[in-house]
Amino acid sequence: MKSMFAAALALVLASLPAYADGYEPVGKGFVAPQSSSWTGFYLGLGAGGVIALHDATVNDLGDPFLNTDAVGAEGFFGTVQVGYDYQVAPRWLIGVFADADWGNTEGEQDFAGINSDFEHDFAWTVGGRLGYLLRSDTLVYALAGYTEFDADLETGGPSPELDGQVFTRDLDLNGWTVGAGLETRLWANWFLKGEYRYADYDDEAFAGLYAIPPAVALGENNITDIESSSHSVRALITYKFGRDRRGVEALK
Repeated sequence: MKSMFAAALALVLASLPAYADGYEPVGKGFVAPQSSSWTGFYLGLGAGGVIALHDATVNDLGDPFLNTDAVGAEGFFGTVQVGYDYQVAPRWLIGVFADADWGNTEGEQDFAGINSDFEHDFAWTVGGRLGYLLRSDTLVYALAGYTEFDADLETGGPSPELDGQVFTRDLDLNGWTVGAGLETRLWANWFLKGEYRYADYDDEAFAGLYAIPPAVALGENNITDIESSSHSVRALITYKFGRDRRGVEALK
């Protein structure tokens, strides 16, 4: 067993210089990577999961007097994506993309006798990516872009100030996102992509405690400030249009 492990380790170590120089394994040896352009349009469908955090601070005349722990909302979503890549060098590419997510993400918290529910149902992102080809058909990349999602905030509870009332507010949160991913060829022009994203959104401020009108809240000078962020992972199947497959065929 030890001799087998030592032999496998020696083979891996011997192969590292070839990988570093951009060569790829074929049979028992290595060959230089073949031309296989990633330039072109693509369309993708997939699914993912998201955790969103909302931190609310209530200010009275500029002094914060109530602060919630972050309200967590989590759920799953489906996504559709369209993009374009341009291979600028044998192992480097740049690209642009746009995607839209639909799902059901919910979270709630009891705060000072008030129950608050967050619901997310739609989000979209536009951005760009920079990728490096580990092999002719395997890409690692980083991305950045602008993102926005719609959220519904519903506030109610048994407290005397609410008297059983329920108030709602629509939030359009926008901000920036960064992330990283790995994409690899499955067969022909079909590819599998896995991705992680972090998003940070601009603060949302409005009068009254959460969605409660000022006259019902803790005073007419209350301003509620909500800071939001999210973490998401997604997997997509993408189809690349008009991709040059000469390199792919040469490696078979």
